[in-house]
Parts: sequence; structure tokens; C-alpha cells
Amino acid sequence: MRLAERHEVALLAPKGAEEPGIDPKLAEACNVVEEVPIPQVGKGIVVRARHRAKIRAALLRGLPTWAAERRAPQFESQLGALVQAWRPDLVQFEYRIMAQFLPAVAAVAPCVLVEHDPVSGSSSRSWLALLERRAWRRLAHVAACYARAIVVLTERDRAAIEAECRPARVERIPLGYGLPCTPLDPAGTNPGEIVYVGSFVHPPNVEGARWLALDVFPFVKRRVPYASLRLVGSQPTREVLALQGDAIAVTGDVEAVSPYLDAAAVVAAPIRSGGGMRVKVLEALSAGKAVVATPLAVDGLGVQDGEQVMIAETESQFSGALIELLQDRERRVSLAGAARRWAEANLDLDQWVRAYEALYEEILR
Repeated sequence: MRLAERHEVALLAPKGAEEPGIDPKLAEACNVVEEVPIPQVGKGIVVRARHRAKIRAALLRGLPTWAAERRAPQFESQLGALVQAWRPDLVQFEYRIMAQFLPAVAAVAPCVLVEHDPVSGSSSRSWLALLERRAWRRLAHVAACYARAIVVLTERDRAAIEAECRPARVERIPLGYGLPCTPLDPAGTNPGEIVYVGSFVHPPNVEGARWLALDVFPFVKRRVPYASLRLVGSQPTREVLALQGDAIAVTGDVEAVSPYLDAAAVVAAPIRSGGGMRVKVLEALSAGKAVVATPLAVDGLGVQDGEQVMIAETESQFSGALIELLQDRERRVSLAGAARRWAEANLDLDQWVRAYEALYEEILR
């Protein structure tokens, strides 16, 4: 939104039927806003079987499953029409699945691709997993051919991109985040509640939720009988919904995350695969909450274990950190305060905007 406040910006985004629309404040800041509907999959065994067959056929053609499921049939034509009518100086694509549209647009305007998670994907050796990895690599090579620059969020992501497709230019621009005016309750209004926030469209978030609920939380519950776990995020899968039970709640999509963060005694970030920077971790830190995170969840942030967050990798380490914070109110309030001070010092949106503006200027020059 900060870029839209300083430049003329057109925004084109695919939208599922059950997904919230573009944020009204962002829409107001942009000059042009268009949403392209993603068709709903009909009900019935035959209809769903045909849909799965269509997705598999797309995978064989080199389109990852996530890209095929998020495909809006009119997106390419609306993008072409918008670019031809608006004649932008530069076009920026978010996420690798958008690389499929680069060849058509790059002939009209220079393009930038922001890679939010270039190292996600299963390590399985099943034929489906192998096809998925091949499809993602294909899109990486398309991006390397047609994007004037690829933006990554961490040095780990830079190394992954350069090893995969050797693009002409890779720039690291970490995420910025707009701080709320006041922090939330540092102790949490529910002293026993652990909250995990993440979109379950993203496989690493599903993996993290299952590990937290099945492997970590039982240890916590034995030591802290009043403990509870709440999983908050859009489009929970069947695997995530199956976790709901005694002391575990699956909230699904919500209008605002802040009430759940405010209630949380501790915010958990159990990410064990994937890349990029975790927006929900930044949100929790900027809100002044005590956070327990895996090393991968805070990769690229520069936070210190025991100072702004508690970093834990194994089941015993993660459960131990959660137990400590649930049982020690003073400790979690202190950690929450340090998290907020770190966010105030490091999450500068203006610095983030200037980095993108410098990149754009070099490309256009």
C-alpha cells in the first residue's frame, strides 16, 4: 500500500469465491483495482474426479498443482488488456505461480518477480512429487528468462534461486511491516492459550500445524493442564480440521487476526519447511507478543534466541519453551516487550519502499 501511496499503481488479483476481497484501504490507494474470479469446483463425485483429472493433466504439462488450482481462466486476457490500456512502466508479479504470465507481458514492459517461498515443496520421491518439483523448476526457468530481476526475502532464498535457475539478477529485499499504533496484551487475555496463525493453502503451514498439534502439544498439555491450542487461518485442509478436539480448536478464516493474538498467551510459529519470511511472525512481533519459533520461521530476521523470541527446533525444545512461557507470566511479558521494541527498530516500511524504488529506477534506466 505504501508504494501505491507514492506511485500510480494498478492491481490485478485472482480471487476465490470464499476469499475476502482486496483490502479496502489498499483498493483506495490504487489507481486501478480488478479481481478475477477463480471458478468454484462443483459438488459431486464425478465433477470432483474431472477436476482432479484436469489438475493432473496440467501438472503433466508443467503447471504445478497450486498454480492449476488457483487458475482464473480470464486472468491472462484481463492482464493483457490492462497492460495494453494502461501501459505501465513496470509490472511486478508476486509468487512463482505468476511466472506463467511473464512471457506475454515482458514484451510490453520490464517485469519483476517477487519470490516469497522459492524452496517449498515435498522431498518425497513419489511420481507426483517428482512432477511437482519439475513443474516448479520449469516456472523458475521461465522467470529467469523473462524477469529483469527476481526479488527474494532471505539469503537462504537467494542461494536456492541461484542454484536452481541462475537468473540475471537477484535482489534481497526483506519484508517490511506496518506497526500497529499500540501493542496488544503482552500476557494474553487467555493465560493458557497457544495460537498458531497461517494460511493452510500453503503446505508448510499444514505440516507445521500437524507437528504442533500431534507431536508438541501433548507434552505441553501434560505439564500445563489448562493449556489450549487454537489454529487460525484460511482454508484449513481436511488434515488440519481433523486436529480439532479436546483443547484444540480450528478457527478457519477470520475477519481480523488481532483478537486472537490479543487472547494468546504465546504465539507459535512451528515452520519446518519452505522459504521466505513469515508475515505472521512479523505481525506477532510487531503486536508485542511472546513468540516461540523454529529457526526457519525467523530466518532472515536477525532476532536473537531468548531476547526477542524463543527459538526451538526439536519437539522437546519447542514444548519446553511453550511450557516455560505459559507458566511464567513475567517472562512472557518481558519477551513480548522486547519483541515490540525490535519491531519498532527494524520493521521500517519506508526503507522497504525505497529499496523497491531503487530497483525500479535501475531497471528503467
